[in-house]
Amino acid sequence: MVFPDESSSRLTVKPSADVSPRTGSSPRLAPSAVVVVAFFCERGTHALVCRGWIGLLILSVVATQRAAHGSPSTGDATMRVSWVRDEGATDCPGVRVVEERTRSWLGRDPFLPTATTTAEILVTGREGSFAARIRIRGENGVVVGERLIASEDRSCDTLVSAVALALAIQIDPDAAFGPKRTPSPASPPAASPPPPDSTSKESRSAPSLPREASLSAGSFLSSGLVPGFAFGARVVGSLAWLPRWHVLVSGTFVPERTTSDGRFAFGLAFAGVGGCFSALEGTVARLAPCVEVHAGEIHALVYTLEPTPPGGRFWAGASAIVRAQLRVLRPLLVEVGAGVMVPVTRTRFAVTGHPETVFQEPIVAPTADVSVGLTFP
Repeated sequence: MVFPDESSSRLTVKPSADVSPRTGSSPRLAPSAVVVVAFFCERGTHALVCRGWIGLLILSVVATQRAAHGSPSTGDATMRVSWVRDEGATDCPGVRVVEERTRSWLGRDPFLPTATTTAEILVTGREGSFAARIRIRGENGVVVGERLIASEDRSCDTLVSAVALALAIQIDPDAAFGPKRTPSPASPPAASPPPPDSTSKESRSAPSLPREASLSAGSFLSSGLVPGFAFGARVVGSLAWLPRWHVLVSGTFVPERTTSDGRFAFGLAFAGVGGCFSALEGTVARLAPCVEVHAGEIHALVYTLEPTPPGGRFWAGASAIVRAQLRVLRPLLVEVGAGVMVPVTRTRFAVTGHPETVFQEPIVAPTADVSVGLTFP
């Protein structure tokens, strides 16, 4: 068998007990070809590029052995792709380039938002080299395979081509033997070239569909939104739309808290909408600053006097929160948030005929929340 030595940039080639095709099958690729290419690449002027293509030859050898032992056809297999680049790999092409090259190998489009198989790809870059860690998840999010592909080429394009081939082989092992083409008739009739397909260009440039959503519920802690410290309930929904961006919708209820003299109590209920940017994102954790705008009602209870109707007042505010999300056991997640709330209305509550203020919110109020929820799909 042939495999890369991950401890160095060189490829280690070891003989296998059985590397020839079965009797009666036509040989397509032999491990000796990898040995020969590796020998000349190590001595050529383009050794770095050659090593990248050696990795592709190795994938082809593995696919040949699988095909020789009668692996089942996967011509209808589908997949979803999650493509994440760290700060050192921001110049790498986007996920649409990877998907387009994978389609070229397969001769069809295997990517569907409803596919049960997901390829999670993390691309990292250091000076002069790039690497991609591919994790394949099957149904129910179970990891069924993992692969690390590295490239010493200063251009990330070589790594993207290798990742596209690896995905094609994962979907259909026959893709290792070259890009598929639809057979044409023996004597095709002469025809004028078709007009440019503007629709297909627009569809390729359109943003991809949402890939993940979450819904969680938990507790909310604030200081100053109502008298003193107060615990409440909070529900948060999140929808991933653009890469690293999430739309956030929330609802919060803070029950009544009495003033220090016990004569009045104030409660708050509001809804919010905003957005989050994933500054740090991995396979199990995400850290994102979020901004929300809120609208709702602050209401008062009077225990010793008669309130001036109505008892509730319109309330509006804005918040800035840093949210951390931990996905240890899919689809379960845990979210923790901490930040500040800025009340915009700041209604002043007072007793008629008395100058003193019964209650008024501060300019800035600290908040925190903890919630547990589920991710979809």
